[in-house]
Amino acid sequence: MSLDLSLKKPVSRLAPTPSGYLHIGNIYSFVLTAMLVRRQNGVLHLRIDDIDAARSKAEYLEDIFSQLDWLGLTIDFGPSNVADFKKNFSQHLFLNSYQKFLQTLAEQNKLYACSCSRSQVAAVADSHIYPGTCRLKNLPINSL
Repeated sequence: MSLDLSLKKPVSRLAPTPSGYLHIGNIYSFVLTAMLVRRQNGVLHLRIDDIDAARSKAEYLEDIFSQLDWLGLTIDFGPSNVADFKKNFSQHLFLNSYQKFLQTLAEQNKLYACSCSRSQVAAVADSHIYPGTCRLKNLPINSL
């Protein structure tokens, strides 16, 4: 049995971070993504990555929604405004789940630290898949 992908709606996302005001590159990406998704009758998600508490700021979060409104882009799934984001979509709401999952991986010895840079991994990785270079080095894992 084969899967007919022509019947599936494409799904894409806009994924800004509230660590700075949006710039022309963000706008270009948002408009292009929205146009491509709408052209194919697809679904457009908004996923805001706010996990970097040191750089995330309220005014940057507000800017994301202001710019989407100004551009006239509608989202099919995701927060509709700042309050909705904070109440239902912020990654901070899921930190406990992330922590539990990391703990489970550590207990199963499936979690390990890596000291490689991206360029070091790219130099030895086939198909951009991490080759497990540091798996057996027993590097200390920062606190879970």
